[in-house]
Amino acid sequence: MRTSVAPCKTILHTLNARASDGDTLRIAQGTYSENLSINVRVTLEGGYEASGWTRDLGTYETIRDGSAGAVMDLP
Repeated sequence: MRTSVAPCKTILHTLNARASDGDTLRIAQGTYSENLSINVRVTLEGGYEASGWTRDLGTYETIRDGSAGAVMDLP
């Protein structure tokens, strides 16, 4: 299982391989152009820096732009 010590590289991988109902996924700063299909009830939290996992929404911007072409499906 990936954790803040050994994080997954993509949101999609985490959703498909690791996420369970009720989980909170901490997402490191960066731009994610993934198309997401979310089939579990999770909380996505951005604004983290990747090395120490400090959260600051203004400093560590996390962008989910969906530019890969499909719509993001939510439960």
